[in-house]
Amino acid sequence: VSFRVSPKIHPQIKRLAGMWGNLIIRSLALNTALLLATREATSLGTTAIAAHTIAINLWLFAAFFLDGYGAAGNILGGRLLGAKDYSKLWHLTKRVTVYNIIVSSILMAIGFLLTKQLGLLFNKDIAVLSAFYGIFIYVIISLPLSAIAFTLDAVFKGLGEMGYLRNVLLGATLFGFIPVLIVSNYLDWGLDGIWIALLIWIVIRATALIFKYRNKYLKLAKNSV
Repeated sequence: VSFRVSPKIHPQIKRLAGMWGNLIIRSLALNTALLLATREATSLGTTAIAAHTIAINLWLFAAFFLDGYGAAGNILGGRLLGAKDYSKLWHLTKRVTVYNIIVSSILMAIGFLLTKQLGLLFNKDIAVLSAFYGIFIYVIISLPLSAIAFTLDAVFKGLGEMGYLRNVLLGATLFGFIPVLIVSNYLDWGLDGIWIALLIWIVIRATALIFKYRNKYLKLAKNSV
């Protein structure tokens, strides 16, 4: 590795800058959905925002937990793509996804069994807990979908598919989450509507990533056999 100062710019810098820009837009789309959900919950009153805060924090804990397991797909996926070993890439993706689904199933079981205890960890107000128990089912249902979405998201980062990840988050937010949130607000669905919008948001993300993987990388794996 040379440490000499040179006026020449490495040819990969432009590509890396583009990937960086795509990830910024992706993050903005992701955080827009979460901020709008919190804003809508805030407009419903103190009880609603307290219940939503408990639910979203538990969901974020599970999300980071699942995202950590997907890191292996990120690191090894790029290595296998560079080696053009598409068969091993497919097996890696399948294995990491299965692991994450198992982890999400364990988290689901914990959620079902300890719903009341989890609520009491955050708040002891009866009205807040009642509202939380009403929406926690959406958090539980979302976990296996989140496992798929977060695993493939990590794999796609390793594969350099930043542009597609950007488009998926923009599409899920602009054409999934926001329209459902508007309808929810109009029909006065309250907290249920917010979490239905988040659930659809996750479904779109998972479905779009599965579609892309099957139509590109799984085909490459089959053709390389």
